[in-house]
Amino acid sequence: MREANMCYVFMKATEGATFQDSNYVRYRCDVLSAGMTSGTYHYFRALSSTPKAQRDNMVNVLTQNEFDASCEYFALDVELIGNESATPEVMGDNLNDFVLLLGKSLFFLNRKQLIYCSKNFWDKRIAGDRDNFSE
Repeated sequence: MREANMCYVFMKATEGATFQDSNYVRYRCDVLSAGMTSGTYHYFRALSSTPKAQRDNMVNVLTQNEFDASCEYFALDVELIGNESATPEVMGDNLNDFVLLLGKSLFFLNRKQLIYCSKNFWDKRIAGDRDNFSE
């Protein structure tokens, strides 16, 4: 990876309230051993899990792996797969609740998370204008 001029790598750690990627620990160790910056993401589920349960799952994995938000990246992956039945309002409200809960966790105090999705998905599938996600 380093030879390919890559500076950081994002890898999936969690999804919803219960899924924990079995490769996350190994991949993250490999990335850090190569002297690169680690990026971790959580796959957001709007309907199958509450924002709090998802936050708890994600924080548990990050805690177990000594994630350091001061020098590692974190993103929320928000996509259609698994969220097909969610209305834009439910997607927006639950995503906002999740982001607010993350902001209260020790990992992310005064740190912003990235939200990964296409502009088209945001415009059509997330009622993001109801909340201020840029704060």
